[in-house]
Amino acid sequence: MKKRFFSLLCAGVLMSGSVFAQELTPDTIHALRYYNGSDNWFIGAQGGINYPGIEDVRFKTMGKFIGYSAQIHAGKFFNPTLGIRFTGGYDSYWGANSNLDNGNYHFNSLNTFVDGILNFNSLFCKYKESTKVNVNGLLGVGYNYFWGYDNELDKQVYGKEKYPYRTTGHHFLAIRLSLQFAIKLSEAVDLNIEGTLSSTDDFSNAVYYQREYDYYARILAGISYHFKDRYGDRRMKYDYYTDANRVADLNDEINRKRNELEEASKIIIKDENVYNNTVDDDIRINYLINDYKVDKTQASQVALIAEYLKEHPDAKANIVGYADVKTGVPVYNLYIAQRRADYVKKMLVKGYKIKEDRIITESKGDTVQPYENENDWNRVVFVTFE
Repeated sequence: MKKRFFSLLCAGVLMSGSVFAQELTPDTIHALRYYNGSDNWFIGAQGGINYPGIEDVRFKTMGKFIGYSAQIHAGKFFNPTLGIRFTGGYDSYWGANSNLDNGNYHFNSLNTFVDGILNFNSLFCKYKESTKVNVNGLLGVGYNYFWGYDNELDKQVYGKEKYPYRTTGHHFLAIRLSLQFAIKLSEAVDLNIEGTLSSTDDFSNAVYYQREYDYYARILAGISYHFKDRYGDRRMKYDYYTDANRVADLNDEINRKRNELEEASKIIIKDENVYNNTVDDDIRINYLINDYKVDKTQASQVALIAEYLKEHPDAKANIVGYADVKTGVPVYNLYIAQRRADYVKKMLVKGYKIKEDRIITESKGDTVQPYENENDWNRVVFVTFE
């Protein structure tokens, strides 16, 4: 059973891998925002009823054996598809024994579980921030402590029960499967309706009938409260870019560069064939969050670099990558900025046959922000010549 549990969990992880990647449509590019361990947390509480799938109960009137349950939880989502939840709960159960005068007895359970969350909406459909009802599957492993068996169980059953039994407190590992409907009441609050089925040792109800496992079903309802993330939002969001918006600020710059190259004699030269290193005159390539490959809308910039290097065989290109300071952490930003610079070099070497020793790459990460007033513009590569 444990093998099946972990197989299902791994399958969910693999299936979700492509769900939250960047997507490209003819008109719009959208990418999931960067989140870290402090984002997308929630807490909550639930209450409801339970029914034990244990010895003798399945042959009795169901209403006599319904108990009550309560649970608190905390968790987080790593992306729109996968999350984790930690729970602690209390259950009041009723069991049955034919040797008792009234036919039933009471016992209690404390439990704690770690659940993996798989959001079926995001797994099978495109994630939508406005979704009102999310359907989540949960697989969990946990620990149960059972105690508080009725004294009558010892008084009336001792010596009569043909199966082994014990009424002292005892604890067991357990696994459970849950289906949850999370109904969005507001940006901060969800109403949760959840059905669970857990399985634990056959001795959990004090009687060992050699069935190996006892089963417990619960129906719970409650609320979850979502905390704000680094952006001030309570739900995961995508950043949307239209092609027009992404390059609008670059159009004048690109057109000006093209005009300069058409008039090669007017290319800005400083001293001994040193290209002017001011930000306004550098060739630049802009990027989406977490991108390092050159988008097709920026490919013409690489062509400009190659054209200049071919027309000036003694010139060298300095390619410097940057990242915006509001996304990611410094170590990762240094890494992604270097990948941006290296990818431009790769395009020049393989696509335009420029010699590697004529291209120098460097990463500034987020330590330097060329555009202090426009954070998104700092996901950029600048190219200068010497």
